[in-house]
Amino acid sequence: MTTLNPSSTPYWMRMAAELGGVIGRSSRAACFILGAGCSLTSGAPPTSIVDQAFRDATKARFEGMDLRDALHTIPEHEKQDLLQPLFSDVRPARGYLAIAALARHRLVTVINLNWDAALTLACEQVGVRYEVRELRQLTRNRPPPFETGLVNIHVHGMIGVECRYGRLETLTFSKAETAWLVEHGLANTTVIIGASLQAETDMTMVFSRWAESAGGRRPTSSQWFFVRSDGIEADHKLRRANVHAQPMTYISDPDIDFDTVSTLLADRAIGTILGTPRKAWR
Repeated sequence: MTTLNPSSTPYWMRMAAELGGVIGRSSRAACFILGAGCSLTSGAPPTSIVDQAFRDATKARFEGMDLRDALHTIPEHEKQDLLQPLFSDVRPARGYLAIAALARHRLVTVINLNWDAALTLACEQVGVRYEVRELRQLTRNRPPPFETGLVNIHVHGMIGVECRYGRLETLTFSKAETAWLVEHGLANTTVIIGASLQAETDMTMVFSRWAESAGGRRPTSSQWFFVRSDGIEADHKLRRANVHAQPMTYISDPDIDFDTVSTLLADRAIGTILGTPRKAWR
């Protein structure tokens, strides 16, 4: 386990290590909510590139329209033809490998806002039990299938299967889906990173249901939201995302990095040595 020097280590890195201690001392599952920012170092395109690809392919059909309001009308095979080449070079970077390593020691539920397979590839590379589920496969009476391992829930679909991107496609979850995400996800210590949540109306409903589940009391689980921006900008983002009032720990810094947060967290939680090869994570 790596020791951080408080006088020279940025606050967000110390918070990541402290969160690893919280997870490491608990016997409960851990939950991660991962947005598009997490996959950039794994070779996935940024959202701006995806948007531009859709705009270029539909500029006559959707002229004068908001792209997200019209995307649900595109046939799925056309979406896949546009998206698959953009994601063809995805390989898991160390942040995903660290989460997979953590799952060798406890149950990890990932609410994955991404379409790519980086986390699945990381689980295969590390050699951890895992299950990939599409959101619509969730039912409240189907708990995770093992006590240690990783359950990867793609809430907006997967490359090669279905990719939901339009506003109407990502507007809401069903009651059963929301209940599962709360019970097996947010009911545990949760790490939110790589996601602004500003356009995620479906996830906002999940956070509201999580807060309501406490029946007026403070929820028993803790939520740690790493926001890659300065304090003022982060505050504005969180207010627009409508999660600012939820009982979360917010960590904002323009230098926050998913790979570093996940590696520091896993290092503190399971005693790995930063930078060591895969065999040391077993």
